[in-house]
Order: sequence, then C-alpha cells, then structure tokens
Amino acid sequence: MKKIQTSFLCLLLIIFLSDAVYAAQEINIGVIKRPQSAILFIVDGLGSSYFYPELNPIALDGKELSKANTPNLTFGSRVIDIKTPHPVTGIAHSVIVTGNSQANEEIVGYPDATIYDITREHGFVNLAVMETGDFVNMREEQDIILFAENNSIDEPTISIQAKAAPTGIYELMYEWKMKLPEYLDNTSGEKKYSAYNKWGIDAANSVATYMINDHPTQKFLLT
Repeated sequence: MKKIQTSFLCLLLIIFLSDAVYAAQEINIGVIKRPQSAILFIVDGLGSSYFYPELNPIALDGKELSKANTPNLTFGSRVIDIKTPHPVTGIAHSVIVTGNSQANEEIVGYPDATIYDITREHGFVNLAVMETGDFVNMREEQDIILFAENNSIDEPTISIQAKAAPTGIYELMYEWKMKLPEYLDNTSGEKKYSAYNKWGIDAANSVATYMINDHPTQKFLLT
C-alpha cells in the first residue's frame, strides 16, 4: 500500500505542478527534481466537459452549451479519467487521494493511507478549498480547509476547519467565506451554480497566490 501511495503521489505532483515534465524534455535517470508545491484540482466527470479543451458540454436536446472561461486551468498535463467503482463523490475523492480503486471514506482515515500523510512527512502543509463532497476524514487530513457544511445552493453554509494553518491563511479563508454572498446575489438557476463555482476557484487561486508570495519557502498541497 505504501509503495502504491508513493507512486500515486509522484504522479500527482508531476501532473499538477506548473513546471511539469514535458515529453520533449530530456530526463536524466537518477536526477530527481523535488517539487516545491502542488495543486490537486478535482472536477467531476460531467463538469470536466465545461473546460477541458477536447470536450464539449451537451444539453439533453443535443445543443452544445457554452464552456467555462478558465484559461488558467487548461494548460499543462492532466489526468483525464479516473474511474471509481461507484459514482459517489465521497468514494471518488477517496480513490483519488489514496490511489486505491476500492477505497472509501473510512479508508481515508487510516494512518499513512493518503497522499496527505506522505506530503506531511515531506514538510508540506495540506490546504483545501472544497464545495460539497468533502467528508470528516478528508477534512481531518487538512491543516486547514474552507468547505461547505451543507448541499444547498440557495443557502450554503461555509465553514473553516484548521489545525496548523500557515500564518495569514485562516484570515484569508475567512475573507473568502464572507465574499460568497457577493457572488450569489441576484442570481438563480445555472447562473447561481456558475457563480458558486467561480467563488470556489477564485478562493483557491487566492490561497495559492498568498502561499507563493507570503510563504515562498513553505511547500504546500492545495486541494
């Protein structure tokens, strides 16, 4: 299990770092470039079509829908398809963070079971900005997480859970918690969902930018 976890972590770090290795780059065996930080951006199978350049979202009547304007999320390497035994967010997230195709929410709570346990061993802090889909064991793996307590788009309840947050991150996340009503005011239907997702992406970008600028020597994994 430990070997699988380590391999999966290396895959994720290579994929999500801005200076990921490209196919045309010469690689010297035995020379390992240690990543400084990484971002794990999770999009469910339906939502991915809204911004993956090779996919297009289609309505039930076959009409092509508009794509998201997120050019900052469409560069570099990506894992296109991670399959899970059940189409349930908690189980899907468990598979992603453990590398175990049969994982569930309980397994995430086991010692040394996730990428977060490994990153922490290597001096990373684990940060997360999540909408719905998190669960107790996922939250417990984070040093600080901004998350949705409920599954309501009309009256979302946003909370912060922190154990060992880098200086200034709690205050920054609190600011973003308070900004959510600005995004949702005077919206309804699909526009409200779009505004909610934009809030989550903007908040995550803000956290990553703050860490890079204010904690340049601190390695982090942002989910």
